[in-house]
Amino acid sequence: QYGRALAALGDCAEAERAFAASETAGAARRAPVWTAVTAARAACAGAPDGDAPFDASLARAEDDLKRVLEQLAELRRQKTQPAVAQLWAKNPGLGEQEKRVEALLAEADRALAAARARRDPGQVFEASDRTADARSLLKKLLAAAVEAAGADLGRLNGT
Repeated sequence: QYGRALAALGDCAEAERAFAASETAGAARRAPVWTAVTAARAACAGAPDGDAPFDASLARAEDDLKRVLEQLAELRRQKTQPAVAQLWAKNPGLGEQEKRVEALLAEADRALAAARARRDPGQVFEASDRTADARSLLKKLLAAAVEAAGADLGRLNGT
């Protein structure tokens, strides 16, 4: 699986070394693993300069980051509504979580810039990891906001 991950990140030379080690150990010849190894090798071989898997993983990471940034932008638009702004003001933890989401997305953006500049699959992985962390925290933030809003409504209704 390590070799397939390396191939998916565009590091075909290291992937081939991992595949060869697995073959030597006899592990890679078992189906369906062998089918996946063969497909990963073909993807690396099909890239004229070996950049296609890297470019694909970079594009996926950029798309993921863009989607989470759009979700954060939508949250910011919602915060312009008085009721949502008031909710944020009453619950400082929401703002703190939002800042952490922003920081994670900034880290992801920096990692993608480094990945582009150095053609570094490790930086693509780092960016994807930070984006996933930001997405997860944003979901928790939204759940906390809904819970806080529900508590406010409950107090208004006397429940």
